[in-house]
Amino acid sequence: MFKRIAIVVMVLLLVLAQGYFIYAIQHGAGDAFADTWAGFDVVQSGYSHFVFRTIKGWWSLPMLCLCLAAVAAKSGRTRHAALAPTVSVVGIVALLAAAYAPGLFISV
Repeated sequence: MFKRIAIVVMVLLLVLAQGYFIYAIQHGAGDAFADTWAGFDVVQSGYSHFVFRTIKGWWSLPMLCLCLAAVAAKSGRTRHAALAPTVSVVGIVALLAAAYAPGLFISV
């Protein structure tokens, strides 16, 4: 039972981080990032541009993570328990890589 609760809590924290990032990008942070990069003469990467352009569709990621956490909590199977946090971590890394990729900080 403790394992199920721990997985759900971990996924919920990651979903909150995903939701906060998506909400921020939708409400002006994407423009702020673009202005900052333009100020340093750094060109926005294709991946970053794609994520910022399609940010509304990224709301499906936290929903998917919540569904996976619910399945993991209900079933108790090891593969479900591993899948929920893995997808959550990969999702937040994918979102943060759009804004904080090393190529966006260095102009070569």
